[in-house]
Amino acid sequence: MLQDTRDNVISDSQLEDNAVYGVYLGNATGNRFERLVIDDTSGIGPSAGIQLKDSDDNVITQSTVTRSLCTGINLDDSSRNSVSFNVVQGTYSFFTGGPAVNVLVYGSSSGNRIFGNQVSSTAPGTYDGINVGCRDNCVCGFQTPTTGASGNLVLGNRANDEDRYGFAEAPGNSKNLFLLNQATGNGVANDALGP
Repeated sequence: MLQDTRDNVISDSQLEDNAVYGVYLGNATGNRFERLVIDDTSGIGPSAGIQLKDSDDNVITQSTVTRSLCTGINLDDSSRNSVSFNVVQGTYSFFTGGPAVNVLVYGSSSGNRIFGNQVSSTAPGTYDGINVGCRDNCVCGFQTPTTGASGNLVLGNRANDEDRYGFAEAPGNSKNLFLLNQATGNGVANDALGP
């Protein structure tokens, strides 16, 4: 957990059997995370492999996040972060009717760059690949859609075999760009963008 901190570099680390969060950033700026392996984040209630809350200008790259309960990587009210070249898969939910999401851009998160990631489901329960604004609820049903995620770039990602959406955007989130993404085999739609 990094709270009220800046300019740290954490790399080449393996984090397993985590309770609640593998990595948590709160009000943290300019940190870099690279080549992490985060597996089995399954605490009580909603969890995330990597959680950014009110944290800006951070980098998450070349990491693998698997088997997280509810959310793989979660940007919550966090802006200008770079999430690139990661593998996020097998995020799951065991809550009734509560969707899980591999990468979530939530709240008033703006100007984030989500590019070159591979997201996929490895078991039933990973409902969404990349979801901006929490379309149709997410985080195991604990979060409802927001309209403040704007100006985010979702570029060159692959989303495969999700139960619900490959790429999704909740209505009311503005000026997000989804470009050159690939989605195949997703259960409801490869993309659910716009109204």
